[in-house]
Amino acid sequence: ASSMSAAIEKFKIYLEKVDFKDIALPLMSNVTGLPMQSGAELKEEVVQHFTQPVQWLECLKALHTCDVLLSVG
Repeated sequence: ASSMSAAIEKFKIYLEKVDFKDIALPLMSNVTGLPMQSGAELKEEVVQHFTQPVQWLECLKALHTCDVLLSVG
């Protein structure tokens, strides 16, 4: 766990230099299973992916009202 913690801290330092902009269309969070659009949320989410499980079922539940889905990555 300590090597992962060290990697996370280094990554956080790197991310301080990156400007995450708010996005026009919502992006589903694999960490919370909820949509997000703010650059601040996106930046924090990238860090949380190191240690948090993917909430795939929660994402699917939140998407049930969508007419169009785009999966990237």
